[in-house]
Amino acid sequence: STEQTTLAEYAETWLASRDTRESTRVSYRHELGLILPELGKKRLKDIEPTDIKRALQKLSGTKTRDRISKTGKVIKGKVLASRTIAHTRARLKSLFQEAVHDRIIYVSPAAAVKPSRQVRTENPHIALDFPEVARMLEIASALHQSGHCRLWAAVSVAVSVGLRNSELMALRWKDVDLENDVLRIRHTVTKQGKQLVYAEQTKTLESRRDIPIPPNLKAVLQLHQKQQLEDKATAEGAWIETGAVFATKTGTWIHPDNFRRTLRELTSWSNWKYYSNHAEKDAKKIARGHRVFRASERPSIEAVIQQGEPLPKITPHDLRHTAGTLMLRRGMKVEAVSKILGHSSITMTYDVYRHLLESELKSVMVDLLPSPLAAKPVVYSPLN
Repeated sequence: STEQTTLAEYAETWLASRDTRESTRVSYRHELGLILPELGKKRLKDIEPTDIKRALQKLSGTKTRDRISKTGKVIKGKVLASRTIAHTRARLKSLFQEAVHDRIIYVSPAAAVKPSRQVRTENPHIALDFPEVARMLEIASALHQSGHCRLWAAVSVAVSVGLRNSELMALRWKDVDLENDVLRIRHTVTKQGKQLVYAEQTKTLESRRDIPIPPNLKAVLQLHQKQQLEDKATAEGAWIETGAVFATKTGTWIHPDNFRRTLRELTSWSNWKYYSNHAEKDAKKIARGHRVFRASERPSIEAVIQQGEPLPKITPHDLRHTAGTLMLRRGMKVEAVSKILGHSSITMTYDVYRHLLESELKSVMVDLLPSPLAAKPVVYSPLN
């Protein structure tokens, strides 16, 4: 009977009923899986708010398991992030609410469990400044011209309009309207294990959006399209027509992880020491007959690398954060930035960029009082 249903059993039913993408369902399963070892065998009707509070408190000191990387290196586990624990609480709240709706229980024990108070910290994502963005794009262009940065145009798109990595890698040429200067975001590409999953719909309705293409970005996309047509002609019969904007040499989809790897390499190339070490390795490869940088390419690449300081290590989401930050600094209204980024609400945009918006208050604050009049001396008359 339903009265004997345990949390673990109902969790399976709840997960199966979610009308969401498979990748999201996998995340939900992981978050609930953190709490099930503690509460999974308990019947739903026996679980009290104190049980949930105790289990969540126990998670706050839990470390993830050590794992082995592809190279055989042991990666030590880390303490669970407070955000992960908050997500677990949110999943439990939804699960118990549905159990109430199914009349398995009458009151949700999770409703009485308030989120733990957390000290607001600085946004964990990096935002590059205008000169850093210019340096990154210049290095990407120089490397691309020597055949070492296939995704250089993707870097420009990401930092210009702030697409999510899954949206960026899912772009098709039919979504890019270069006549009307509009970028239509309609699809995503995500990974599930070793497989790529192309979704015909974005995760939320707000993510489905049209973004104006700025003139400089349009020029980049036109050049990239021309070069892709050359790749197609070179590949001949080996070309697979997917319509992907950012494709491999044979036209197939590029894995989202490749973009993350591209950014890691870009920041490494911005460091002169890294380039010097790479040059020494190239010399050994050339001696063995391998082809690396051509001698004619080295001066231009070296000149670009020597022009500035090394860039900080960045991720695809850092470029998204950079786009939002620089848009606001250029004076765009927060409502417009929220729509371009595809945030679910303007409140989310305020929360993410609160530090920036608060710093701008001083520059836009107006003085509503008139200029103070010069103080007049006060003359006291003696009393008669």
